[in-house]
Amino acid sequence: MSMTRVFIRRVTKVLVLGSVLALGNLSALGQPAVSPSGAVALYRSLLNPSFDTKDVYQVREVSILLEDIHISISDGTMAFVREVNGHITGAMFEGVGEVLLVPPNRAERTSLALFTGSAVLEQRFQSAYFRFSDDKIVNELRAGLRGHAEDAQEFITRWQEPALLLARVTHCPSCRP
Repeated sequence: MSMTRVFIRRVTKVLVLGSVLALGNLSALGQPAVSPSGAVALYRSLLNPSFDTKDVYQVREVSILLEDIHISISDGTMAFVREVNGHITGAMFEGVGEVLLVPPNRAERTSLALFTGSAVLEQRFQSAYFRFSDDKIVNELRAGLRGHAEDAQEFITRWQEPALLLARVTHCPSCRP
């Protein structure tokens, strides 16, 4: 078995464990505990993100700071994933953005430099698939919304299949169609 497959399986196990722990924490947040069959349905919903034309927006000038990662969205179109268990868990973006990653210590900067040639990652992007587990990021993204996109259906048609593929690769490599 290749090193990449071992790494992906370990990461997948961590993601699944994290998802299960997050489900367990819902009861602490005032959400009802999820039954085993409800957990399976919830997991399947996470693996099959979908979009609605009413949730496609023009977005401009949004900044998201997550510890050592800074994401800037300059201008574009964003569609939020339909809610799962009352929460938006992702978004698809197309436009102009940038990500800046500054590792917190020398060892991590050295490791990043070995793989990328730079101790700091600064990368522009034209499309991005976001998944998140709290409403904080959704609220930060909402601050940059500038109205509904006129080409919402076209946007959904273009990005629905890639979102499904990315969700399955991210959460469950063996679930690929």
